[in-house]
Amino acid sequence: MGYWGTVVVARPRGLLVDQDGIGGFGYRHRWLRELGDGWQSLETQGWNDPPDLLGPSRAVAASTGHPVFAAYVSDEHCAVMCAAVPEAVGPLTHLWDVSGPCGVYRHQPGGMPEPVGLLNGTVQPDDPEDSGRCSCCPGESK
Repeated sequence: MGYWGTVVVARPRGLLVDQDGIGGFGYRHRWLRELGDGWQSLETQGWNDPPDLLGPSRAVAASTGHPVFAAYVSDEHCAVMCAAVPEAVGPLTHLWDVSGPCGVYRHQPGGMPEPVGLLNGTVQPDDPEDSGRCSCCPGESK
């Protein structure tokens, strides 16, 4: 049995559990930790945690006036992450084992192509001639 739940990191004015919107991450707040410099981490646990983190992230960022990071972890299957600032919320980032489709999180748009560099179950460089550079940041080394 692995870990299922949502982890939220934010910098609230008081306790993170008392911020507007925090209930949108789940119903069973399990751990609240002080991380230093006003930052706190909250873990929720249970099957009712929502995989859509956009609304709650937006609400907590507006409530705290600071950035928010949230991640929903589905055992060893995948994680879905979201970051927000008071003015905007970023897109969801879904991380899973790219050797096959994710069987847990079903919010990937239909018809999306295979991840870049996936070939025969292993990740390959985008350009074999350029295997020493990071594909997401041209000009930077891996």
